[in-house]
Amino acid sequence: MAGTFVVDQAQSFVMCLLMQAGPKADFDNPDRQATDVNGVPKWEIQAAVTFTAEPGRKPVSEVINVGITSIANPAEGLQPGPIVFDSLRVGTTAPEAGNNGRIKGGRFWYSAQGVRAAHMARAKAE
Repeated sequence: MAGTFVVDQAQSFVMCLLMQAGPKADFDNPDRQATDVNGVPKWEIQAAVTFTAEPGRKPVSEVINVGITSIANPAEGLQPGPIVFDSLRVGTTAPEAGNNGRIKGGRFWYSAQGVRAAHMARAKAE
């Protein structure tokens, strides 16, 4: 099933932490930054996420790479810590048979329009 889905980050992740951000390497030339069809640079944000657990199950954590297309580094000035992605989407690459008979593709990919620091609400003093 091919498609792109919008992710409700608040309901999907218990935690989302910025680990690192930088230019996304071009597939054909890893020494060059990838760009979209209009020449806008692509960036890659690595985030450690903990998925919201289903009832009776333990939360699962993993590192995801989120692609963002932007003239400037979208994570400029962000410190490692809690973040929120703007318009986070997830999709899959189409699975296909490789030359050796093994299936390739069928992997998740993530993209967003932006990223920002998550501001924690301060507890009120009583």
